[in-house]
Amino acid sequence: MEIRRRDLRKPKSANEALAIGERDAEGPARLVSNDRSKRAAVLLSAPSRTLEDGDIQPRVRLLRPDAWETLAKRDFAHSHWRAASETEWRGHWETELKALPSHRESRFWLATGLLLPVWDRLPADTLRVWRLTCDDGEALIGRVLDADQLRMVRARLGLEGGPAPTGQEAILAVRGRGASFSLANGWRVARRRVMGVARVEIEGPVDTDLETLKRMGCRVEIIAYRARVFAPDARTLDTVFRRWPVAD
Repeated sequence: MEIRRRDLRKPKSANEALAIGERDAEGPARLVSNDRSKRAAVLLSAPSRTLEDGDIQPRVRLLRPDAWETLAKRDFAHSHWRAASETEWRGHWETELKALPSHRESRFWLATGLLLPVWDRLPADTLRVWRLTCDDGEALIGRVLDADQLRMVRARLGLEGGPAPTGQEAILAVRGRGASFSLANGWRVARRRVMGVARVEIEGPVDTDLETLKRMGCRVEIIAYRARVFAPDARTLDTVFRRWPVAD
């Protein structure tokens, strides 16, 4: 069963964000704005990350009206974020607050009913059973599946393929679970381990596509004499999915 879920957003006001910034270890509050997106954030300290090769990766955290984002300091330094005055910062913050919808909408699927006969064909990494009540009062119990898992289960059961995931669902699947997807233009997006670090790679572009992908925020690196394209963050990946949707 497809479940459409609506969660009430609880964004932070400008004063609440400033108060959090003042309590940061590197206070006072460091205010930044993005030249490209015209959005505001409070720059906070974040724990460093130890990479698989033993290197230490310093990181920062961006507090946004309705989200937190953690970036490597190197990535932040090469981004469009820059220091902003409080007047400019408040203007961008309030503009984004007013544009936010009241609820965050998402969808997932529930495998419900007689599950024991097909239990071995359900994903082995999400064994938790959920109980929920819909708006119309119907009570359901079963296993939660995302779009990628749904397609896999339907294939195992000999049913037709499931729906293509939305951009946000695909981002979570690629970055979180290492899933891979084909795009409408024939390219493929997958998580690859490059020099000991997990990265999201876009496979299939030719030389004439590279400038377009760079403008969208992708990074092109020459590895073993070959140009490879990587999406450094969820925002860039979302831009790619909007331009070239995930194919079913």
